[in-house]
Amino acid sequence: MSDLADLMRFRKQHPEQSAQVRGARWGVIDSATGARANSSRTLVLLPGTLGTAEIFWQQMRALSRQVRLIAFTYPAVPDVERFADGIAEILRVKGIRITSLLGSSLGGYTAQLVAARHPELVERLFIGNSLCDPHASWRPRNPPLEELEAMPARDLKAERVARVNDWPESDPGLALAKRVIGMQGREMISARHLKARVLALLRAQNAPPLSLPTDRIAIIDCADDPVMPPAARQEVRDRYPGATVHTLPTGGHFPYISRPGPYTDILRQHLLR
Repeated sequence: MSDLADLMRFRKQHPEQSAQVRGARWGVIDSATGARANSSRTLVLLPGTLGTAEIFWQQMRALSRQVRLIAFTYPAVPDVERFADGIAEILRVKGIRITSLLGSSLGGYTAQLVAARHPELVERLFIGNSLCDPHASWRPRNPPLEELEAMPARDLKAERVARVNDWPESDPGLALAKRVIGMQGREMISARHLKARVLALLRAQNAPPLSLPTDRIAIIDCADDPVMPPAARQEVRDRYPGATVHTLPTGGHFPYISRPGPYTDILRQHLLR
C-alpha cells in the first residue's frame, strides 16, 4: 500500500506538462521516455471529477515498464464532448494511432465518448465506477442544473469537497483514498475547473452506441461504492452485456487508490494478453 509521501515523490518525478487544444489548457503526464515512446501498448488514464492526472500514480508506477501510460487533467471546459475530442487530438499529436482507455467516474463516461467519436483510436476500454446515462442516473442525485449553473464556483467546490468527509475509512486503503481525494479537491483543482467538470457531466446525454466489440470492454466497480448508485452500475452492465465485469467487494469510489494491487492486476490481465 502506498501513501501520501509516495504520491508527493511521484509528483516531483513526473510533473504535469501543459498541452493547448483549441484554446483549452490540458495537463498531461506521459510515462514515455526514449524508446518507450514507441511502445506498442499504450494506456490512457482519465480521472473523475475530483482527480487530476497524478491520481493514477500507483498504476503508472506498476505498469510503466510494460505499457506507455498517458494521464490527463481536464481543462476548465463544461463540455464532455470537447474533453473527448481534446484527448483524441493530443494523442494524434503524440503519434499514437491506437490505445487502450481507462476512465473512472466522469472519466469512464468520457472514455465511452472517445470510443464513440474516435473509434479508430480505441482498441480496449476500461469503464471504472462509472455510468452511461447521466440524465437518468446522475442528475436526480443533484440539485437542478439551473441551480448549479448559478452557484458561485467556490461554493460548489466547498460543497463537493465537504462530501468527502462523509466517506467511510474503515481500512487503510479507504482512508488513503479519502485523504488523497480531499487533498486533490482542496489543493489541485481550482473552483472554476471543478465547476466545469460537474456541469460537463450533468449536461451530458446518454452515451452513444459503440462499434467496439464488447469482448474488448472491461467494467471495474466496487460493491461498496458510496458515490455511484447501484442503478448506474447496473446500467453499464446492461449496455455492454459481453464485457468482462470485475466487481471488487470493497474499495469505494476510488479503488485504483484504495485497492491498487487488485486494480492493477485487472489492467495487467487485459493489457498483456
